[in-house]
Amino acid sequence: MPNKINSITLFCAGWFLTMMSLLVGFGRPLPTFIHMWQVELWASVFLAAACIYVFVRRPQCFKPFTRDEFLFIIAPIALFVCWSALSALWADSWKSAIHHSLVWLLFFTFFLIVRAILETRNGFRDLGITLLAALVIFSIGAIAGYVSFLVFGGENSLGIRHAKYGEQINTILPLLIVSVIRLKGRQFWIGVLSVATVWLLIYCSLGRINLLLFVIGFLATSTLIFALPRFHRYRMKIAFVALAVIIAPIPLQLFSLFSASSAPLVAQRLGDQESLTSSNNFRKLMIGVSLEMIRSHPLAGLGADNFGFEVNEYRKAYAQKHPDDPALNEAEDTIPERAHNEFLQIFAELGIVGVGIALWIVAGLGLMAVRAVQQLGHRSLFGPAAIIGIGLFCVSALVSSFSFRLIQNGFVFFFVLAVAAKILMRGDEQQPQSPSSSKINIRAYSAVGLAACLILAAYWSIRLYSSYLSVEANYTQDFDQATSLYTLAAKLDDENPDARNNHGMRLFQEKRYSEAVPLLSEAIHIGRGRSVDFSFLSSAQILSRDDIGAEITMADALKLYPQSVFVLARYAHLLELNGRTTESTKMLDRAKRLDRREANAWWAFLNEGSNAAAAKALKNKDEFKPLMDLKPLSAVYAVRIEREIRYPEEKLRVDFGQAK
Repeated sequence: MPNKINSITLFCAGWFLTMMSLLVGFGRPLPTFIHMWQVELWASVFLAAACIYVFVRRPQCFKPFTRDEFLFIIAPIALFVCWSALSALWADSWKSAIHHSLVWLLFFTFFLIVRAILETRNGFRDLGITLLAALVIFSIGAIAGYVSFLVFGGENSLGIRHAKYGEQINTILPLLIVSVIRLKGRQFWIGVLSVATVWLLIYCSLGRINLLLFVIGFLATSTLIFALPRFHRYRMKIAFVALAVIIAPIPLQLFSLFSASSAPLVAQRLGDQESLTSSNNFRKLMIGVSLEMIRSHPLAGLGADNFGFEVNEYRKAYAQKHPDDPALNEAEDTIPERAHNEFLQIFAELGIVGVGIALWIVAGLGLMAVRAVQQLGHRSLFGPAAIIGIGLFCVSALVSSFSFRLIQNGFVFFFVLAVAAKILMRGDEQQPQSPSSSKINIRAYSAVGLAACLILAAYWSIRLYSSYLSVEANYTQDFDQATSLYTLAAKLDDENPDARNNHGMRLFQEKRYSEAVPLLSEAIHIGRGRSVDFSFLSSAQILSRDDIGAEITMADALKLYPQSVFVLARYAHLLELNGRTTESTKMLDRAKRLDRREANAWWAFLNEGSNAAAAKALKNKDEFKPLMDLKPLSAVYAVRIEREIRYPEEKLRVDFGQAK
């Protein structure tokens, strides 16, 4: 027994440290295109150790699967992994397809181990406390960030930093509530404080869908407690939990006295129609792009985890069919890595076959939901609570960019799934497999899981070393040495656009413009296709006396961003430089129809420089926007750099705000 307890404690510690890796800095940031490395790398190390232990010791807590568990969980997940791996044969990025299958193998491994731990006496308690401790720590950081923003101001990045944890909290919330109301004395009040704390993360991160789902999850769980006579004894406790949730945000409003606005940030967020419109338009755009992918590859999809690599190509296809769609104005200065809809992304990447496998898994969830309803009133609330949490995760996955695309979110889902499977798929009538075959399977499963962990760790080791070399090259003063680092980084990872882009921009700074062109172009081809990236490429072409090439580059950018005022004005300016005045006028008129003030400001900036544009904005606010209000802001600096190279006198006095 002591060995078993120690092994479970070590597993919980490993899971906790894996979650905490999000908060640990490792020197300079190491960007990796499309996929996020930090938790995945540490998860592969942590689960590799767990798999070795399981393979060697074969703990007795591993029970044989029932037919339903095998049919509705094990089999479809295994098939989903195989289909993802098989898609590497036709995917443009075969590495991404293999990466996707490896991540799902880690999900599968995590599920099997957690499912076994839940069979031990205190397994649910130990795993639940581990997850809750991590979420409370994340919540404290979100609360501190919220208060800091109210007191000191600055850029509001609360949602970017903390909203990803909201999905985890909402998934675990029903189980957390049911666990808390069963506690007594001091433990109950600690539980109430924990619920209030994780609620404050939802509140402080300002995510609309997270706020809505938290309320739905809380009300759904509370309704079961109030509606079922067997659980009426918990009504007073759930009332205390609800009161704590209501009161918890009130102290934060004291810090609003330091804020310029008297309205709470949540109220501002919910009432921000511009932000809501932008968010809705972005999702409409991703839906349109996803549908283009589905039309092109309906049966097999374009390859697992290839959405981010292919999004620009299919955005062009969507823009060609719907050039006047306002949604095309979104995501000009970012790289859309995910579809913000897990179901659509699976359909786009894995086709009808992948969707069929996903629906097979959903059927298993539906079976558990039916059984949870059948057991209401005469079994514990943990089964229904787990199903509510899974349902909240699935709803969130329809609008979230996270869900299974962040491995930590997937771990939370599979923990709750394991709880549901233990309660709802292991009835007395279920016939398990034979114990002997189960032992053979456990060793086979652990061996496969270990192999997946090692391959994923190797994958990230190579990609991270490539990123490290690229970042180090940026800080290396000797140009020849930096070039060697950039070249090696590009060779190690042919899907690292930053190595090409950074190398190209270094050549740009060295005034070796013609050498920068192919590198900047290659980075765009890999997927780094923001409008500012096209602008820098066109600048390199102009400065290397390739005006026609610069025009072609911005024409290509226009295919991606036909609703961008900046791209239209930039393209019009290049057409004018190349003597195509009539076409230039048409492009500029298109830009003015979208936003007259912004088009006028860009045109003045591109033709006359920053000081002239700033002066016009100061004198005639109805016709010209201030330069620092132009979008995307990164393009303002890109144009300024080009003009200062072409017209050095402008570098002597630059005023982005007011004219002198």
